[in-house]
Amino acid sequence: MKKKDTSKSKPQPEASKKSSANGNGAGGSKKDFLVVGLGASAGGVKALQEFFETMPPNSGMAFVVILHLSPEHESSLGEIIQARTAMEVTVVNETHKVEPNRVYVIPPNKNLEMVDGVVRCTETDGERGVRVAIDVFFRTLAEQYERNAVCVVLSGTGADGTLGLRAIKEANGFAVVQAPEDAEYDAMPRSAIATQLVDWILPVRQMPERLIQFRNSSERLHLTKDDDGSDGRIAREIQADDSLREVLTVLRVHTGHDFSNYKTPTLIRRIARHLQIHDLEDIPAYLEFVRDKPEEIQSLLKNLLINVTKFFRDRDAWAVLEREVIPQLFVGKKASDTVRVWSCGCASGEEAYSLAMLLSEFADALPEPPKIQVFATDVDDDAIAEAREHFYPLTIEADVSPERLRRFFVKEGKHYRVKKELREMILFAPHNVLRDPPFSRLDLVVCRNLLIYLNRETQERVMEIFHFALVKQGYLFLGNSETAEALPQHFAAVDKKARIYTRRSAQLAQPFTPPPRLPVAGRWEAKLTTTAGKRRERGSLLDELHFKLLESLAPPSILVNQDFEIQYLSQSVGRFLRFVGGEPSNNLLRLVNTDLLPDLRAALFSVQRDRKAAQFKNVRAQLDGADTHVTLIVRPVEIDGEPTDYLLVVFDENNKIVLPEEPERERPARLLDKDEETEAVVVRLEDELLRTKEVLRATIQQHEVSVEELKASNEELQASNEELRSTTEELETSKEELQSVNEELTTINQENREKIEETARAFSDLQNLMS
Repeated sequence: MKKKDTSKSKPQPEASKKSSANGNGAGGSKKDFLVVGLGASAGGVKALQEFFETMPPNSGMAFVVILHLSPEHESSLGEIIQARTAMEVTVVNETHKVEPNRVYVIPPNKNLEMVDGVVRCTETDGERGVRVAIDVFFRTLAEQYERNAVCVVLSGTGADGTLGLRAIKEANGFAVVQAPEDAEYDAMPRSAIATQLVDWILPVRQMPERLIQFRNSSERLHLTKDDDGSDGRIAREIQADDSLREVLTVLRVHTGHDFSNYKTPTLIRRIARHLQIHDLEDIPAYLEFVRDKPEEIQSLLKNLLINVTKFFRDRDAWAVLEREVIPQLFVGKKASDTVRVWSCGCASGEEAYSLAMLLSEFADALPEPPKIQVFATDVDDDAIAEAREHFYPLTIEADVSPERLRRFFVKEGKHYRVKKELREMILFAPHNVLRDPPFSRLDLVVCRNLLIYLNRETQERVMEIFHFALVKQGYLFLGNSETAEALPQHFAAVDKKARIYTRRSAQLAQPFTPPPRLPVAGRWEAKLTTTAGKRRERGSLLDELHFKLLESLAPPSILVNQDFEIQYLSQSVGRFLRFVGGEPSNNLLRLVNTDLLPDLRAALFSVQRDRKAAQFKNVRAQLDGADTHVTLIVRPVEIDGEPTDYLLVVFDENNKIVLPEEPERERPARLLDKDEETEAVVVRLEDELLRTKEVLRATIQQHEVSVEELKASNEELQASNEELRSTTEELETSKEELQSVNEELTTINQENREKIEETARAFSDLQNLMS
């Protein structure tokens, strides 16, 4: 394994001049130098001093400092940093072009953002106690500088910077976090580390040297394009041999995830980034490193499966969805119907909960709203587990309006928890859209920023799957960089800018194209082939038509295997099934209407035991809000006279099917004469049955009274609970405000301490001079 000498040294002058020349020559517009965003809160002043004391002034990087500052006090942070570095330090009170070897510092009560190679301050829109300035800047830094963006999370309380770090990693940027044991306050570092996306966890004094090493490795490995526009050295090496295939094979063997359908450039960039993380020279060295350290496989997997999302990501597109699409999903739906939505690639769940909020808000305005079911899936098991927790940091206040926070979330400490009524609308499940069966009869599919990672052929496959899953006139919502226009026969644009499409009905068969003109000997063969083709096409369509007609005339039915797992459904059988929250299942006994469950279970077990058809007539059930009587028929399935493990379940409402009479069995002789003793026994049994019914009726009445009393007590407890929760929220708000003030005072205290130390040094110098 080749590894660079990491001994501490100053950067070479040539490298420094090259970096500076690149940055200055571009005027900041080429964005070909690293921009390092440093986010900190309480205890951050000390960490920043250590950082800039160690960072050389000619690093070729630009630095932007984001610190939680008090809005009521003038900050001297710029002066404190200037005393520790020879680089020019600027407090951003207006728009400044970003240039290398300079430091830009946030002013009090402002946010900073990057736009077209400049940094500018914007007004804060949150109330006191809400700290998201670091997230705001990291997100814009990721959008503007992509792989040249570096985020550094330093000492602080809360979770600001965590969501922004995810955005940096999605853009193939770099993430560094201060080691918790090195931080004065470790909450912010630990929150960032919990994402499992951090590249380096270091003490502050080691960061400058490693960042310079990182910059040099980018130039040494030629990760970017060469001067002639061709791919860099590492990209050419990975494409030239079987290195990429070998890395993907190792991933598939150890994790079960297959990345062969992903775009090659994306894979190369992510793998090359790991060469920089571990300071390796080439891809064979990385393969050897992976084989020696299996934990690196999980790290690479996390880097390839970056789950970056947020609530109502791309607000303008979500506004169009809310205005144009959500109302259409409820058209023609009754209280017994269900609005079915699929969030494919839901990551940590923010997208799915955003959908549920919009659907719930619209449904609440209807007199008899239908039920709402959101299916949320992702290939990453860890992301699904995080989504099921429905637990999010306070920094989501930057993305969710205060009204929705009050309505759909409960504040618990330093986090928000999604309320139970919203959580129960969503079914989270691990799911690979390329491998697992899709959901069906969907009104809306939301798949945002997943297709951009897949190659063209795989994208078309996924789009065809979505077309199959959607109902007629169903909708598809894609990300800003994705489109469905490559398959115009499947989807039509509703709003191209918002990337919203509606399903088109695909043609059953392509029109026949006649063969080219052939010599006489070949014309007859062509004619035969064409006629046979037409017959086959006509025959297949007639077979399908015949099958659909039979299915429409026959009672609804379900084919199950020996474990009662559903293998096939007829079109109209859905009214006999129900879908509930929890893990998805295709077991018939978990999905069937509860009124039919006891008799169906008995019939299934009876047929499995005796291998003879069974039926239960006039089973009472409530379907679509009305009482009806259903005949349940279960019969074993035979193929060519051979028994199979399959069972056919038929739900017959109109007595269309009559089972053949079974042959007469030998029965024990019955006494036809009823003497007085027999009649007395019957009368006694009937009396006992009547008494039992009366006792049962009285018990039921007592039970109903007890239930009503318990309901009343429960309502009182709920009211008390709401009052306590309201009080808790007020206390939490006060606590957050006090914590915010404490952070500000800590920062001010550190600044004042620094001023006192400077004054003491000046006083000491004057005393020495006077002496």
